[in-house]
Amino acid sequence: MDQKEALVKRDDFTPFLLFDRLDDELIIRELEGQLPDVLTYHFKDPDTGKEIWGISKAGVDEAKAELGKRGGEVIREMEVMHSDKDDEAYFTVKAGRYVVSKEGKEILLDTAFGFKRQPKKTPKGRPNPFWFEQGAIKAARNASSRLIPKSVIQGIIELGKASGKVKEARPQEENGPVASPQGALNKFPVSPEQEAELTPPLTPLGKFLFSMAAEKTRVGVDNYYETLQLFGFAHANEIKEREKQIAVYKALKNYQ
Repeated sequence: MDQKEALVKRDDFTPFLLFDRLDDELIIRELEGQLPDVLTYHFKDPDTGKEIWGISKAGVDEAKAELGKRGGEVIREMEVMHSDKDDEAYFTVKAGRYVVSKEGKEILLDTAFGFKRQPKKTPKGRPNPFWFEQGAIKAARNASSRLIPKSVIQGIIELGKASGKVKEARPQEENGPVASPQGALNKFPVSPEQEAELTPPLTPLGKFLFSMAAEKTRVGVDNYYETLQLFGFAHANEIKEREKQIAVYKALKNYQ
């Protein structure tokens, strides 16, 4: 195992594994077009009473924006690489911190790499249709967070506390997501067992996106995006109306 693979396979202790899994939840919400409502994660060790705080993917985005407001600096993801095996994928993202002059000229100050090992299956062993998006976004999160000053990160934690945008990470969540209720959009074939694997609780749009991800795998990327373009869409999360969702889904089902 080379050094890069060793880094992405390293397991941190429980609170940060919990934080990472909660970010999976937020990423799905963003894919559904929902605004993130969690900036900060909190964990209290039941044995020692130690308070542990961290920032979510949305918190990292907020910190990047705050950094730009404070000092004219921006953080950009510069490149994304990934490789995958049967059950997991390895993502590497390179990010850069730039200072921007009044004339708009950018000077690269520093770079950092972020790594993420992302399972392709849920904790109970079923396929996760969002593994690619989650792995890439979280690797970008990890790269960007290494370039953000600790004072800015602490400021986002305090903002999360003050605004109530805090999510408690509970030890039982390490065992996997809690079962969610049946969604209302029954036109799309998501079984109760599959639905119980998904976080956050599955919305009608979430059920649609889950089914579309399965069709994307079945028909292939080219056929999938060609069908979306025929209906005037670039991505499935742009399709908000039920009637159009059903029409696009039926068109994909026609591919044999």
